Amino acid sequence: MKKRGLMFLAGMFLLSLAVILTGCGGGGSSSTTYTVGGNVTGLASGESVVLRNNGGDDLTVAANGIFTFATAIADSAGYSVTVKTQPLQANCVVTNGSGTVSGGNVTNVVVTCTSVTISGTVVYSPDTGPDVPLAGIPIEARNPSDDSVINSTTTDTAGAYSVTVPPNQDFYLHATGTTIGSTTYVSENLQIENETADRPAINIYMIDDVMVGQVAGVIGGNATTDAIFAMDVEDGSSTGIAGVTVSASPPITNIWYNQDGTGSNFSITPPTTVNNGPSVVGYVSAPGSNGTYTFNMTGSTSGMTIDNPFRLRLIPGEISE
Repeated sequence: MKKRGLMFLAGMFLLSLAVILTGCGGGGSSSTTYTVGGNVTGLASGESVVLRNNGGDDLTVAANGIFTFATAIADSAGYSVTVKTQPLQANCVVTNGSGTVSGGNVTNVVVTCTSVTISGTVVYSPDTGPDVPLAGIPIEARNPSDDSVINSTTTDTAGAYSVTVPPNQDFYLHATGTTIGSTTYVSENLQIENETADRPAINIYMIDDVMVGQVAGVIGGNATTDAIFAMDVEDGSSTGIAGVTVSASPPITNIWYNQDGTGSNFSITPPTTVNNGPSVVGYVSAPGSNGTYTFNMTGSTSGMTIDNPFRLRLIPGEISE
């Protein structure tokens, strides 16, 4: 009986040890992991978007189609996909970007990138005769805040251009000046704001250096060293609006108003009568490294709604409008 009791106790000890070992690691928790990914659409050729999951694990996607983050995550863990860096020419939005992994790879994250197309022609409008299309003019869509280039192209033989840019973003079109034959064309900057749809007919009318010199002479500016700006104050039918005052921030004191529509009679006082398209012109002697100015128009007498404020990037030796 004594020997049998000892054997029983020994068996119980071994059983208890087995239970302890099992509890320490014999079974353990599941180590199964799954990947997170989805699909990207709307990227232009040569563009890329940087995606991020759970605040890290950055992934650069350089083409439309399926993407998968490199780091797999555990079953029942959460995921959150965001855009870390937008492409230059589009704006990307994530849908189905967050959730919890549930027994399989996540493949339904959707990244949709959208852009708008701005197109038109670059022409020279002489005093007499039809407009002349200008071929081979470099066109850049630039950010007015830091002058960085969003997209670029060159006009074709018919003077046509086309660029894609992100929607809901301010930018300006920069047409690089050139000399063709005996005529020198001054670089032109055309401000475009907050476009949400394609704009197929934004034309750029380049001005020759003789005309710029004449305007600068009338208002007391220097066509080479000063940044000159011009804006039309007119309604949709090109009818001038009287009594409109323009102000700028930072302040600009050299703002002149075309009094009679001829381009030769300017005054610092806004016109009091409606004519065939009064223009506002002015200049800044030293706009500085960040030459973006905010303008406001007040005093419309035609009942029109003016889109205020608007911005112009002023560059010495160039025309901004």
